[in-house]
Amino acid sequence: MALRRVLASIARPRALAFAAARASVCVASVRGPAPVSATSVPPARTFAGVAADEEDEDPLLDPDMVKLSMEEYLDAFKHAVQHIRGGAPSAGMLDHLTVEAYGDQQPLTALAQTALQGTTLVVRPFDPSTIADIEKAITEADLGLNPSSDGKTIKAKVPKASKEVRAHSLKQLSDAAETTKVNIRKLRHKVVDLVKKQEGVSEDDIYRTLQDLQTTTSAVTDAVTAVQHKKKEEIESS
Repeated sequence: MALRRVLASIARPRALAFAAARASVCVASVRGPAPVSATSVPPARTFAGVAADEEDEDPLLDPDMVKLSMEEYLDAFKHAVQHIRGGAPSAGMLDHLTVEAYGDQQPLTALAQTALQGTTLVVRPFDPSTIADIEKAITEADLGLNPSSDGKTIKAKVPKASKEVRAHSLKQLSDAAETTKVNIRKLRHKVVDLVKKQEGVSEDDIYRTLQDLQTTTSAVTDAVTAVQHKKKEEIESS
């Protein structure tokens, strides 16, 4: 099997999914994004300058595919961080919620428009018949919100973040960042194992390959840390 195809079978980063938890958001699950396919990256550019032949027979790993796979973890982390309670309330606090409506789970964003008026979230359903379902979803999300409706809109005042809430948010952020970094390292280890199993490749080429791989890993990991620090400052300033 061509090495790039092997990579496609192992490099399927699992995105972080978050569910609401006590006036903030906690890590709820890890799910997989769309697999990386050979058509989703530029033409083969291999590590250590070893190019693939026309039949793609056992080239060294395509660095673009490795980088893309690692960056999917970074993108998932960025998305998850948006739902961790920070300093000021935002209209996007409810965007990750799903609502049981029309006999199935629906994303809240498909059912209503949410705005922030001062410190109060105002939810305007597109279909008034879904108001009770949306109100129930907000209540059960454990965000510390007590929604009420007038038959047309739903309002929920966002309480000021307490010391306990900020501490909880910081822990969630730390856990999410560490999970992301661990996933990136696991992918790196898998790629290292694949590289070392290649036959007919010089030790110098393998060395340069692993150096390139480490450079990519460090760059993406540093980007995760930067996002974490920015969010940390936001939480601590509240």
